[in-house]
Amino acid sequence: MGAVRLAKAVMYDERYVGPVSVTFEGEYGITEKVSLSIPCVIGKNGVEKRLPLNLPEEEVSKLKHCAKTVPIFDTWENKKSQNPFICKGFKLFNIF
Repeated sequence: MGAVRLAKAVMYDERYVGPVSVTFEGEYGITEKVSLSIPCVIGKNGVEKRLPLNLPEEEVSKLKHCAKTVPIFDTWENKKSQNPFICKGFKLFNIF
């Protein structure tokens, strides 16, 4: 369902707002090269705009912890040889 929803938003330039995994570019002070889900506007060009939430410092701290524990897989071989971490305790999208 999620992939179909995103494809429809791109095809019809719907400017749909929803959680999408994107590579962070300094959001929340995170400097690691990591992709996590944040609310984004999806339109004909894919992610049109990122919509970072105003999070309490405690949640930002948890998010930074997650960013440091999520491994980066740059090739399929690396992905097969590593075990991804699951970051528990961070509840970014409980507000939706």
